[in-house]
Amino acid sequence: KALDWLVNEDEMFINFSLDNTTDLLLRYSLAVLYFATDGPNWLYCSKNESSLCGSGRFLGKEPFLSNTPVCDWAGITCEDHNYMSIMLDYNGLRGEIPADELVGLCIASLSLRGNPGTSLNFGNSELGFLLIESLELLDLSENELTGQLDFPLLSSGQGAIYLSNNRLNGTLPSGCCSRMTVLDLSHNLLSGTIPAVFGFEQDFTFIDGQFQQQLQPSDTLTEIHLAHNFLTGIVPDTLGELQNLEILKLEGNRLIGSIPDEICDLTFEYGGDLEYLWADCAGAD
Repeated sequence: KALDWLVNEDEMFINFSLDNTTDLLLRYSLAVLYFATDGPNWLYCSKNESSLCGSGRFLGKEPFLSNTPVCDWAGITCEDHNYMSIMLDYNGLRGEIPADELVGLCIASLSLRGNPGTSLNFGNSELGFLLIESLELLDLSENELTGQLDFPLLSSGQGAIYLSNNRLNGTLPSGCCSRMTVLDLSHNLLSGTIPAVFGFEQDFTFIDGQFQQQLQPSDTLTEIHLAHNFLTGIVPDTLGELQNLEILKLEGNRLIGSIPDEICDLTFEYGGDLEYLWADCAGAD
């Protein structure tokens, strides 16, 4: 459908010249996103003439697939034509996000919050990891995502990842999330314990003639949101090694014991950056 639109309807393709090949790639890739997520039935700014656009959060914007530059389309923000953000929250998108087509677009932010039925499946994509590595923000919250928590997603992410208010299950992986800035997994169905090396990265050091594996705590992770799941066990004191942590939310789980002193030492009171520390008085306190 995207190729058919580009060839037969898009005036910028009909008036093609070698000077605008990059723009054509952008138009094709975003058209693939449009049709893959049921674009004709989006709540706002679809290609349909009856679709409302140009007001509210899409003020001054054109519908998708308009005969205008892609940077004028609703939900698309371009920065010096080098990086773009796609922000289509609460817009009735449904379907699988075409990671292969989006990976070459230099996307800084991809926010599709509040679109139940929208998913990003790495199992069918060889390039999906490259997309995640390039993102400074990925928000798939409130999308009714189901299934096991995706470890490759967490191991590839280097920015802020928001997956709250879904139905993800499984356990928290060890040695993940070390390159992230924010991880929000709150309001899901996660179980098991918080790994002692959660937020740590494997590092190999050459010592005495051989490589030895070491675990290094993240120096980029500032927010961890694990509230309102089904996590059990104690809060590991190793979270206190995440020296740049500013927000730690653990309430609404089945944790036991007390918050370790190593974590409390990160708070403002002791000269740290930890501003918000939330837990249950009935469990961890």
